Amino acid sequence: MKIVYPSLKLYPNECFTSLQLENVKTKSKFNKVVFQLFTICFLYCLNIPVFAQPCETNGYPYNTSDITWTDTGGPQGSACLPITDGYATFGRGTGTNPIITDIVAAFNFARTAENGQSLGAEQVIMPAITIADLGGSDAVWNMKSPSEKAFILMNLERTARGIPPFQEVDANVQSAAQNFAEYLRLNDEFSHNVGCGGAEPCNALVRMDQFPAINDHREFTCRFENLAVFYAYNESCSPLTLERAVYTWIYDDLTSSNGHRNACLFNGFNDNYGASGAEGQFGIGLSAGPYNGWTHGVVIAFNFFDPDPSYNPAMPIGITTFLEGPYNSTNGNMDDNLTVTIPLTSPFTIDPQTVTAIPANVTDWVLAELRDKDNSSVIVASKSAFILKNGSVVDLDGLSTLKFPVVGDNYFISVKHRNHLSIMSKDPVSFSLP
Repeated sequence: MKIVYPSLKLYPNECFTSLQLENVKTKSKFNKVVFQLFTICFLYCLNIPVFAQPCETNGYPYNTSDITWTDTGGPQGSACLPITDGYATFGRGTGTNPIITDIVAAFNFARTAENGQSLGAEQVIMPAITIADLGGSDAVWNMKSPSEKAFILMNLERTARGIPPFQEVDANVQSAAQNFAEYLRLNDEFSHNVGCGGAEPCNALVRMDQFPAINDHREFTCRFENLAVFYAYNESCSPLTLERAVYTWIYDDLTSSNGHRNACLFNGFNDNYGASGAEGQFGIGLSAGPYNGWTHGVVIAFNFFDPDPSYNPAMPIGITTFLEGPYNSTNGNMDDNLTVTIPLTSPFTIDPQTVTAIPANVTDWVLAELRDKDNSSVIVASKSAFILKNGSVVDLDGLSTLKFPVVGDNYFISVKHRNHLSIMSKDPVSFSLP
């Protein structure tokens, strides 16, 4: 059978702390020393709480001394100096899964060191993490996005200390962080107070509020952003940048008054959104390429916010289409006389939804998909839905516009039916939050 679309409509519903203590002159001198000593890669961080008011710890006691990343190859240092054959250096683990083996080794080294510090009555003795905590293999870990990796690592650190985990990776926050990371790198900037399109004052809250879903739907937090940057001659000289940024923010942050640590372990959320026991919408941006005169730079931005109970991160997308089989050319609608035989469970296993009853005017189940604007074979989001007799593709209540957990962008739109050919828009379609 084939699918016919007499009318295919795809439309949208309409306490500042810093690692940088030196001034510009000192910074230039330091960069010169970096070249002279052939220390090819270094990490540089910034953290920001809101306004100038004090921002309490809200998370966990400070560690008493910095703990340098140390994995199976030893402590963090230059990764590009001549290496004797068979000698492992940091970020170059060995074995079946060298990447996550090194990550686990480094975080366990730090946990053991911090467990040995005297942090007071609130201190929790942290257990070791395992390769299984990171997905069990390098292949699985490498498939995860920077946001997903950081989300796992930070939540492992939070829950080990008795702090509730962040709620979820949020497409809006991730987009805000990614846009900012790219802005910083492309403009050779490294500051919290830029990239707001001329808005003043300028900070991460202003940048996140430019997303309509977030604006007016976040509650107060005194922390909301960390930044990190790595400089190197090339990518191989700077391994595990995302993982080392998270590590440094938490374990090697005394020179920044533990501001980054406080952000990662922030525990001042109002737990009133989503599932109880977790709170905080989370996103990481990572931009790699030439930066500030270096061949390879990696700029990482971490943003989070506390959503109010009415926050809805999903993008509403209206789709209208028709199936040939039940299409009635006389009235321009589809017949809905199959309603009594439509199954209560979606036939699409990628999103297996079940309802207690089939709503009125439903013709059948369909699967709506958003696909990557640059590669239509990549499915960004899928949703089981109902197609009504007037062609509207709606949510499971039979009335509401479909909402996808994605940010405003261009997407190919695809609709699948269990016994018709699938169809996809000829070109990517632009969508934005109303």
